[in-house]
Amino acid sequence: MWRGYEVFSGEDENMKPCFICGKETENRENVGVPFLIKVSCKRCGTFQIHFGAEVMGLGEHEHQRYILSGYNRERTYLGLPILTFNESNLESNLDDVFSSIVYPRTLPEKLDRIIGYIGDRSEYIGHRVPLDMQNDYPITYSK
Repeated sequence: MWRGYEVFSGEDENMKPCFICGKETENRENVGVPFLIKVSCKRCGTFQIHFGAEVMGLGEHEHQRYILSGYNRERTYLGLPILTFNESNLESNLDDVFSSIVYPRTLPEKLDRIIGYIGDRSEYIGHRVPLDMQNDYPITYSK
């Protein structure tokens, strides 16, 4: 059975670091299209990536990983369509994504994101919503 680029990499797919944050992933699975992997990361959320894009990396956007992590995490918890990164348009796609992101820059804006996140997950007023600072920092687009 075809399993994406695992055939060529020789590595366990779940051991590869996240394309966005560079840390361990929760799950990586073939989506049925050659060389396309669906990645789930506790910090960054869910996205799809082609083998070639993963090899290329973030390039000039490397220093902005935290912005992309926050953006994709927010898209994931809002239920928006999954981002797909592929090698044919990676640079232009990243340029478009980064130019369109409006992210919190001040402390009050970051606090609003946390409050909104907790509010979205609360079943009732006073409901305890756990925050894991090792994994939930992208909510505020923090490094």
